[in-house]
Amino acid sequence: MDIAAPLDTKGTLNYVGRIVGRGRLDVTDPSTNNASFEPVEVTVHDARPERDELSLEKAGFFFATHDCPVALDPELFATNMTRQRAATGPAAEYESEVADFLKQMTGADAVVPQIFGGLVARTSVRAEVKSWAPPANFVHLDFTANSAADFLHWCVPEDLINKYRNGRFSVFQTWRAISPGPQDNTLAICDGSSVSPDEAEVIDMVVTTEGQPGGKFEIRLCRHNPSHRWYYLPDMKPSDLLVFKAYDSLMPNAMNAMHTGFENTLAGPHAVPRQSLESRFYAFYN
Repeated sequence: MDIAAPLDTKGTLNYVGRIVGRGRLDVTDPSTNNASFEPVEVTVHDARPERDELSLEKAGFFFATHDCPVALDPELFATNMTRQRAATGPAAEYESEVADFLKQMTGADAVVPQIFGGLVARTSVRAEVKSWAPPANFVHLDFTANSAADFLHWCVPEDLINKYRNGRFSVFQTWRAISPGPQDNTLAICDGSSVSPDEAEVIDMVVTTEGQPGGKFEIRLCRHNPSHRWYYLPDMKPSDLLVFKAYDSLMPNAMNAMHTGFENTLAGPHAVPRQSLESRFYAFYN
């Protein structure tokens, strides 16, 4: 059987530039932003040849096969095109199915979805009908120890927090493309073992009114280092699920796993505008 040649590509990724004072990114009032970015062209490796070796333990992420018919339910995408997360119907079914899958794959004792900002439908800038959320086009991690603790108390029932108070918890993010390949824009993800915690830059992210749960929180940007090793999965199918570790209370400073949307130059003139679903979950261990 012929094995397809790896589709390594070049991508321009936006690393953090010089910031004076406390960094801030505010999608509601960009006039208050002071974060700057440095575009860097890097090689983004086709993950297929290493798919079996890439793991949560080694790289901070893996590409799983997860057949999930509800992911293709038009109502699921349509009801999450606005900033307000749908809490019932296909959205609840989707999050339940992914939570069960994560529990099985990670050995966690309990897995629950993040309520605020946890389920996001994104579209590329070329899509005819656009979501409120375009692809995030800068290198980042969505959590610090502070924001992981904040979202924990905003999103997880208190009785569950108390039950696992003395145990370990992790935050997992999942991402899948529901538009067919080749996607015009896709997700690049970095091997966490190739990044030093010293390269992180903590800033404030503001997405809604400050003072509301999930309105303002810390994220991490990252300074460029040529040792960073980036991956993507070409022509993703809806059954391809990227699972990555966003935070782990056992390794709070680990750089698992930096990611960013990027324009896939190999997709060519017939590239399909990206539609994608991402979701976030809290996992607890005794």
